[in-house]
Amino acid sequence: MSHRSVLVITHIVYNKVDGKSALVGPYTAVCNAIVKNGFKAYTLQLPLEGFMQGYKSGLWQKEKIRKVPKVFGKLIYIKYLVDLFLVGLYCIRYIARFRRKSIIICIDPLSCLPAAVIRFVFPYKLVYYCVDFNHHRFSNSFLQKAYEFADKLCSRRADQSWVVSEKLRTYKKKKYKSTSYYVPNSPIFNPALYKAIKRDDLGIKLIWGGSCITDKQQKDLFDVVLQISRLNLDIHIFLAPTNNAEQFESMIKNLKIENTNVLNLTNVEWRQFVATCDVGLAVYDTQFGSTDFIEPLKIWDFMGVGVPFIITKEVSLSPDIIEAQVAFRLGKDNAVDNKKLLSAFLDKKNLVSKKKECLQIAQQYDMAKVIASLFRRLI
Repeated sequence: MSHRSVLVITHIVYNKVDGKSALVGPYTAVCNAIVKNGFKAYTLQLPLEGFMQGYKSGLWQKEKIRKVPKVFGKLIYIKYLVDLFLVGLYCIRYIARFRRKSIIICIDPLSCLPAAVIRFVFPYKLVYYCVDFNHHRFSNSFLQKAYEFADKLCSRRADQSWVVSEKLRTYKKKKYKSTSYYVPNSPIFNPALYKAIKRDDLGIKLIWGGSCITDKQQKDLFDVVLQISRLNLDIHIFLAPTNNAEQFESMIKNLKIENTNVLNLTNVEWRQFVATCDVGLAVYDTQFGSTDFIEPLKIWDFMGVGVPFIITKEVSLSPDIIEAQVAFRLGKDNAVDNKKLLSAFLDKKNLVSKKKECLQIAQQYDMAKVIASLFRRLI
């Protein structure tokens, strides 16, 4: 299979610090898995908002930034039309180069729509990877209907439809009558991450990282953190927000949450620090439109280094994760309604006992293994 290549099309968010690198997303694990399976990976990375930094394209991790007049990114309708044009152009160029051996993976409906239409004319293999779904993505009803139509069309027109969660797979089967494959947003399993780093003896270390999309998510997060801190356990809490670090510091001070620190970590530092912790935390806004359908990337960061975790009940989880009891699911709408059970879960002996199950599941759902299996059916 080494003579083949894959084009991955996605939208990205640029790092606000350097303005050039893109934040890690589902496309990262997909491209790394493609390369590990002996393929060449090419990418088209379109900015989610505007064209201030342009877009990126080329061989994976050797992409160049291509400039687009910034005026094209000022109005959302114009921005989307330019995106559709660029996706169509790159698909045709890629197909012309690799012909029938072409494989194109699109990671959102806007990226996939032109590729799905082009398949009526050009023969190639199309994969649609749906990493989230939101019934309220747009406040504009026309855009929302167009978004849902694109998702439905792409799910049906692709040779393979991949979904990031079991709930999303069930939804598409019921709503679209389409078959999807469960492809969790999991990185390549790397045993060196947990073998090389020794955990210290600071009692129980809890880690949360990421961003809060809504005010409610941030409020719920701090409510949970505050209640965990009051369980009379020897617990040290670390919060690693990707932005608003000063606001996090202020809230910790105002709420008088003890043994809690705010960290500023790069992607590499985040994974290394998680490996030194005992338990992870993932809290989401239950009223946000996509919460029911997501399976967060961070839970695979946790499990990949043997760290069980606490998570919002409404979030979709693999049956294997639920059965292994490596996740403590909060009550409805992030309520901590059973402190006795939570304390038992956070017992150091229990956390240590869950390490093996975490690692086994992470190894089972290694992205390279999952994609290799699906490509054997595709090619």
